[in-house]
Amino acid sequence: MAVKWFSQETIKDRDDFLAGLTIINRLRHKNLVRLLDSKPLSWDLRYMNIISGVALALNYLHNEYDQTVVHRVLKASNIMLDFDFNARLGDFGLARALEKEKTSYIEAKCLAGTLGYIAPECFLTGKATDQFDVYAFSVVLLEIVCGLRPGARIDEFHCSLD
Repeated sequence: MAVKWFSQETIKDRDDFLAGLTIINRLRHKNLVRLLDSKPLSWDLRYMNIISGVALALNYLHNEYDQTVVHRVLKASNIMLDFDFNARLGDFGLARALEKEKTSYIEAKCLAGTLGYIAPECFLTGKATDQFDVYAFSVVLLEIVCGLRPGARIDEFHCSLD
């Protein structure tokens, strides 16, 4: 199961979204994502399953694997939940394994990731370290606690983590 949250701001073409939703709801196959009705998650579930699960996944990537792996695109939409609402970190398309004795990965062309989740100092250094993921994790924590995405607008105020 994957959990995806949509808002008016993320739906560019409502008709395409509704058409896709209709098709997905008709399909039944073990390798296709099913859509479930929105289910509010209790704080215990958010903390014990989602936050703890992502923290354990990052600890494994940064400290327990043979090499340090920098995920680089840690964000709420890349966290999937299984049937017991345990967090599963996905989208390793931009992940990099650091060579032994190295502490960072220098991006040759430009810094990859999603604005709002990239630590501000990365724009200056161009380096991705395990702290890159830690910053993104803190943004995800704020999203889970506050229910707002980075850069969200509340009335006339603009919420920014930078």
